[in-house]
Amino acid sequence: MPGVIVSTDDDIRIGAKSGARVMIGNRLLRLSGEELRNYLQALRAEDISSIEVIARPPASFDAEGSGGIIKINMRRNTNSGYNGTVSTNFSHGRYSRFSGAATSSVRTEKLEAQASLNIPHSVNYRQTDIGRSQWNSSERFESSSFYRSGNAAFNYRMGLNFYPGKNHTLGLEASGSFLNEKVKAMSADGTFASSGTVDSIMRYSNFPDTREKGLFDLGLNYRWDVDSAGGALELLGNHYSSKSERTTYYSSNFYDTQGSMLRSILRYSDLGTNMDISTIQGDFSKNIVQFVTLRTGAKFSRVGTRGDNCYKNFDGEGEWQPDSILSNGLSYSEKVYAGYASATLTMASTEIQAGLRVERTDMKTRSLGDNQEFGNLYTNFFPSVFLKQEITERQYISVNYTRRILRPPYQALNPYRILVNENTMSEGNPYLRPQLSHNFAFSYSPDPDFEITLSYDSQTDVFGDTELGSSLKTIVTTGNIAEAKDATLDIFWSKDFTQWWTSMNNLSGTYNRFRNDYFDRHAKFLFATTNNTFSVSPVFTFQFNGRLFTKGVDRYYTILMNSWVFDVGTMVRLMDRRLVMTMGVNDIFHRDGNRRLSMDNGTFQSITHSKWDTRRAYIGLTWQFRNDYRAVRGIKRSNQEEVNRTWN
Repeated sequence: MPGVIVSTDDDIRIGAKSGARVMIGNRLLRLSGEELRNYLQALRAEDISSIEVIARPPASFDAEGSGGIIKINMRRNTNSGYNGTVSTNFSHGRYSRFSGAATSSVRTEKLEAQASLNIPHSVNYRQTDIGRSQWNSSERFESSSFYRSGNAAFNYRMGLNFYPGKNHTLGLEASGSFLNEKVKAMSADGTFASSGTVDSIMRYSNFPDTREKGLFDLGLNYRWDVDSAGGALELLGNHYSSKSERTTYYSSNFYDTQGSMLRSILRYSDLGTNMDISTIQGDFSKNIVQFVTLRTGAKFSRVGTRGDNCYKNFDGEGEWQPDSILSNGLSYSEKVYAGYASATLTMASTEIQAGLRVERTDMKTRSLGDNQEFGNLYTNFFPSVFLKQEITERQYISVNYTRRILRPPYQALNPYRILVNENTMSEGNPYLRPQLSHNFAFSYSPDPDFEITLSYDSQTDVFGDTELGSSLKTIVTTGNIAEAKDATLDIFWSKDFTQWWTSMNNLSGTYNRFRNDYFDRHAKFLFATTNNTFSVSPVFTFQFNGRLFTKGVDRYYTILMNSWVFDVGTMVRLMDRRLVMTMGVNDIFHRDGNRRLSMDNGTFQSITHSKWDTRRAYIGLTWQFRNDYRAVRGIKRSNQEEVNRTWN
């Protein structure tokens, strides 16, 4: 699709905006990364009736997020039969990653069943060098760290659709995952006096750092197709629960300028979190007159989470003593009541859609250590207006306005501190307000293969990471740090140069203003992509992709390097296109995972250089087995917004 870009880490972008989500029909997929890629690769083009790119979702969607939605509409097929895939993928950069997956589905006249299994194993790393100084001090702080994680997961999904009558569908779907991750981190931190001499050095390591997580998600869906014109009633219910635990031993040794050890600190932590999310939703659509469609619905969600942080210090005499300063616990609850109504007028060459969504949020946070409580109750209105006018059969203009909300992840609301090492901690903020935005867009398409969009976003209560403390100690927290305004020009262009060469291109230029009481910054960005497919033969395809991010200012940060990324890959389809083999290299010159940033938040000045594993060679095999039966009709989910905030 023109304007749709998939990065090397499988993040989907619509234009310059990241975090796009994928829908199959009316069902929003709760998949990401490699699992989402495997799912989409298993779809067949002949089973797809249309694809819609919804850059600014209307009132009928959750008001959360701004990344947009890609909606894939499947052809309805009532034939009985079966289909399935078996696939395996291997990639290697600095470390290796491997996954195996299988899907299967079967349909009879009244019943449709599906199941999938994905078992990934990966090793990741990040290397970071930081140099930081404080404005009112001549001291300097430098840190060099290396982070390596190896994780193995087990992901499953099972679904059942029952068709008691021609216009009725009852769906049940259960999914879950188990994750085991082992982390190894090492760092060397040094402080320097005004003369440039070393004051002290800290060497840190963890041994071991083990993380385990399990989650389960159950969904129930009833759909009644009221009429043949698209009228439908849907009732949805979901329950999601997760439990995670992390145990870590920290070792920190401090040395003087001569290399003699000054002191040693040994700590132990046990961090646990339990979360439950329940949602209920109802949607109704109906053609009330020939050219007017009415949509209305309501949703209720309830989130409950409890976190317990236990820290202990080794006293040097063979005993572990509780750390009363770092140990704490949190209880968080949130209820959101939402309702919406929208109307669509379709007449000749004109389409007009207008809607309003109302959400009332009631949240409460309680710190279990000191019994402090914080609550917030607020109501937001989210209008949306969309106008599309066809000039000719191939040309159109459109105007769009939406108001959106971005709520912070639940973990960012935890008020207690989490130890990274003796010089660095993270701390949540229970006073975080949601980020609100007004989005305007004007689009003109003189041809189906060419589109120009001018958009303007105005954001308030923008939240982001900020640093507290002195230049020698760092506490990273999240706050409502500023307001931001963005003007973006997007140009999408696709071209079939020959019968065997198709090129899709995107050029985005953004002007950004980011300000608060302490600074006012202006920035210009350029983001460009080109995706080229060469169909060498009916069974062999070669692909070349390129992306460019220019350096510039992004809020607190200044990006010091241009990032130009090139990917190459091939696809071979054999045995009546049932066996698919893919191979290639992502980020050939290792630019996407090689970033240099400078930061100035009015108190600190720092330069950070980070590297991570984006240059990877890969190979994959997929075998498809099927008869006349095609795609499974999945169920719609009601808890996508809430699950996205769990940081899974």
